[in-house]
Amino acid sequence: MIITMRFVRLLLIGFCMSILLSCTDKTELVKTDLVYCITDTYLYLNVSQSLSVATAGGPDGLGREKWESKNPGIASVDQTGKVVGVSVGDTEISAVAYYNKNKYVASIVVHVLPDEMIAMRNCYIEMVSVEGGSFVMGKDGYSVNPAKEVTVKGFRIAKYEMTNRQFSGICREGKSYYGDSQQYRLCATYPGAEKVVSMIKEATGLKFRLPTEAEWEWAARGGKKSKGYIYSGADNLDEVAFWKGNSTFSRSDIRLSNEEILNKQFFGYINLEIGLKQPNELGLYDMTGGVSEWVSDLFPDIVVDKSDLDDPRDYNEYYKDAHFCKGGSFNSSEKGCYIYAREAHGLPTSTRYYSGIRLVLDD
Repeated sequence: MIITMRFVRLLLIGFCMSILLSCTDKTELVKTDLVYCITDTYLYLNVSQSLSVATAGGPDGLGREKWESKNPGIASVDQTGKVVGVSVGDTEISAVAYYNKNKYVASIVVHVLPDEMIAMRNCYIEMVSVEGGSFVMGKDGYSVNPAKEVTVKGFRIAKYEMTNRQFSGICREGKSYYGDSQQYRLCATYPGAEKVVSMIKEATGLKFRLPTEAEWEWAARGGKKSKGYIYSGADNLDEVAFWKGNSTFSRSDIRLSNEEILNKQFFGYINLEIGLKQPNELGLYDMTGGVSEWVSDLFPDIVVDKSDLDDPRDYNEYYKDAHFCKGGSFNSSEKGCYIYAREAHGLPTSTRYYSGIRLVLDD
């Protein structure tokens, strides 16, 4: 009988410990405040931003935690688990609880970021401000993108294309399959790209979106700092891009889960990391090559060589609801990587296994 009671007591202690130290699926976002599971690896927030942190098992955990910050000058925490960013830097937030004379401790590393790095869950997106201006978009004689003068307003654009780490930090269901990496995140369909942007808007409360073609090309050219390169950041393609001529990556390097393929969202990643080439004049990486990038414009002004088609009207009808990609990819030729190049895709039934997204936020 004594042995049995001890065994039951051990089971109860183990169960309570698992409640405190095991992350559940109940972690959720409430408006812009984050109820965050303390057992996750790290937490990002901005200076003066406040986030609600909880031990696993719900916002109250065991209800007996004592909260403390190793460096309150970086981030403070009150006894309800509310964390407030104070200054840029790193610290650790911990919760201590006692149950049946046993001590339980859980902690999380907190990274406090400057405002240009937009924090969400266990990731952040670094943005670059782009001053507005006028320029000639496209190029005469290039069949799919005739030259025209356009003007864009100022905006902020992501310094890098979306990574697997960022995707996993927003969409928790993707974390176990894809891990935590700086590899390009693929969004092989336009509806898939829109879905990711919608998730990010919900996670941050900010009006993120995909760039327009004009914004994308203005940023790729370097904006007002442009030096007139034919690729984004250089005239030598190898300096700024992974493309068909220097890439050994192929379809077999792309990872997609069966569930995602069945759902026809086609999220995935390729075994290639962002930021390995030099940036352009604005400090933007991988605007050329790597993976191509979706823009929000429809594809209304297609120009085709009529000699290649029996009825060009059918061609234009087929693409009337299509979106398109910019920048070329690891699978593109030199011509496909030109700043003014674009490829029509984005029908609900079409997929591109080498496309990703770069976020934009209005100033």
